[in-house]
Amino acid sequence: MCIRDRFSYGKLPTEYSKALKRKTVNGIGAEVRIDPELGELYVVKVSPDGPAAKAGFKANDVILEIDGTKDLANLPIQEIGALLLGPVETTVDVTVQKGGSRAGPNSPVEKYTLTREATMIVPKKQTCLLYTSPSPRDATLSRMPSSA
Repeated sequence: MCIRDRFSYGKLPTEYSKALKRKTVNGIGAEVRIDPELGELYVVKVSPDGPAAKAGFKANDVILEIDGTKDLANLPIQEIGALLLGPVETTVDVTVQKGGSRAGPNSPVEKYTLTREATMIVPKKQTCLLYTSPSPRDATLSRMPSSA
């Protein structure tokens, strides 16, 4: 909860001590996004010690195929999630272009069989803006890291 009075907006110091909520997901341990301009499904980040990290996946690797399904950039992200997630100890075949198209046309394409595991996801820290001044014209803006 942020402070709200006529002069300021921000978080109370006690709110910064709240623990981040972690979530467990059964999958390959990779966050992915679709780049609509390039028409690619790419890796944003991998969970440390997750199946994708163990296989050597890195940010910007492009996923070309999941269990035989191609043209992934034209699927809803929910369908992609359904392909990557599943019961622990089940496998998923993933074809990856290392470094993606940004690495050039000759970047290697590799096929992997990953075994899904329970991986932890830690939410990103947010920023809370703090405005202070009795007059909006003289207000100062401070960015404060926040965990909620």
